Amino acid sequence: MHYSLNSASRYLKFAPPAELAYLMPVFWVGFNLLMFSAVRLVKRVGPGDAMVIAAACGTIATLAAAVAPNLPVLLAAQFLAGGCWGAALVAAYTAAVALGRTGREGRFLGTLFAVLAAAAALRIAAVATGAEREAAFSALLPWLPEAAWLAAALLLVAATRASRPG
Repeated sequence: MHYSLNSASRYLKFAPPAELAYLMPVFWVGFNLLMFSAVRLVKRVGPGDAMVIAAACGTIATLAAAVAPNLPVLLAAQFLAGGCWGAALVAAYTAAVALGRTGREGRFLGTLFAVLAAAAALRIAAVATGAEREAAFSALLPWLPEAAWLAAALLLVAATRASRPG
């Protein structure tokens, strides 16, 4: 959501449109590079806590991108936002496999992929219908990724606390 709906407009505050081709991949570079360290994080703290950490850091990164005062800060925030998305996915895949440890790994991974596909379909529908240009939606759009990350972090904290014994 952050990348597809907000990144270009935020870059255009500090750079000409011709530079977008070089700036837009920063999110995905962060996504790819920070997935490697996410594997270690998941092994150390577990997939639930890793998702909480990724969601909390993703909230901060997208908020930093929203209020970035210059291009270098925006680039760092975009890199971190992409990395947090990568870390959250590594943790989610790990959790799905762990939940299906009795031969049902495919069912849990399939459900995860279906949820991700539904989210992508909603984003595509919002762009294709022009909903992001509607006054009500466009007013929320700059803050929607931050709200989604924060909601995910809070839900994950509640879920991990509820699943712990004692």
